[in-house]
Amino acid sequence: MSALGEADIDHVMSRRRSIAGTPALVRAIARAHSTDDHATNEVPARLVLRDSLSRLLRLTAFLNLDWMSDNDLLELVREQRDESRQMLLENLATEPSGLIVDDDQS
Repeated sequence: MSALGEADIDHVMSRRRSIAGTPALVRAIARAHSTDDHATNEVPARLVLRDSLSRLLRLTAFLNLDWMSDNDLLELVREQRDESRQMLLENLATEPSGLIVDDDQS
């Protein structure tokens, strides 16, 4: 969890029932965030994290993440991060001022 800043941890934990209620998912989120091989300077990691959390939250309506293995959860989180980054990059290409970054980098 040390890879995530305080604001990022708060963002994950505020989704207590859906995301934070599955400890293995929280570990996968932290692991994927800290070992992101596709991180770029164009898209801030915090935006990728927040968008991917929204994507994961939507998936919880259809998937029972409690029964997924740690490796499957990590793969799912990485896929959502990749999709988030791609979407954010596309938005940046069409709307250069479209990405909003929090000044709070804690």
